[in-house]
Amino acid sequence: MENHNTQEFTREQWQHWRDEIDEQLREDHGWLTLIALTWLDATPRTIDAFPGRWAFDGHTITAEFDAAAGVTRDGTPLDGTERIPVDLDEFPRLECGARLAEIAPRGGRVGIRIRDNNAPLRNHFTGVPAWDYSADWVVPVDFALYDKPRTREIFTAQDGLINTMDFIGEATVELDGTIYHLAVSGDVDDPVVIFSDATGASESVPWRNAPLSRRDGQWVIDFNYSKNFPAHYTPFGTCPKPVAENVVEAAVQAGQKRPRETYAT
Repeated sequence: MENHNTQEFTREQWQHWRDEIDEQLREDHGWLTLIALTWLDATPRTIDAFPGRWAFDGHTITAEFDAAAGVTRDGTPLDGTERIPVDLDEFPRLECGARLAEIAPRGGRVGIRIRDNNAPLRNHFTGVPAWDYSADWVVPVDFALYDKPRTREIFTAQDGLINTMDFIGEATVELDGTIYHLAVSGDVDDPVVIFSDATGASESVPWRNAPLSRRDGQWVIDFNYSKNFPAHYTPFGTCPKPVAENVVEAAVQAGQKRPRETYAT
């Protein structure tokens, strides 16, 4: 997420932020190109939308490819068995034509996500709608850092998938006369609140994230920069959901709205 701490907050910069996100979504093998997600186990199997037979033994992914399939690993054609440990700092790039197989370890499981540059969602995308910028949604907060990060279990966009997240502090904020104590994640230089609000039923998405920053010596949360997660465009995201205290009853009519186009289109 872009760090706004040293920037002047203007409508023009906010529009630049919107345009930048749209471009990031459109980029090659970006979030709009996700077309499949398959969880692996010890039984070798084919996966959706990509060649090979795949398995995971708890430590290493094994994938078998035929040269005729045209799969490459970091640009090198594959023929035979590939073994990929899941504790690598950087995973190999497995491609087949316009498609890329992405290794996704999540919550003790391993999935293979497929990104396709020819995905209909990417081709139909016209930008993310948003409410107009309003200074009324730049809201002061009392931000208190924890002595050390606190790790908590969280729900995710995938049913049954529980992950962990580190929280660095608490932001106390008043919205529509109610005081909320919101859990803050990210890091000290780029703190963020993952929240849901009353607009999520129809106008926006079920949950979003918004940045905290300092302005004139005061911590604020700028809801104009509330941003959707990849999982709100495609069912193959594994994005975190908000913790219970970050569910607010107020209608936060600021930031990004519900996308016009989703995977279903």
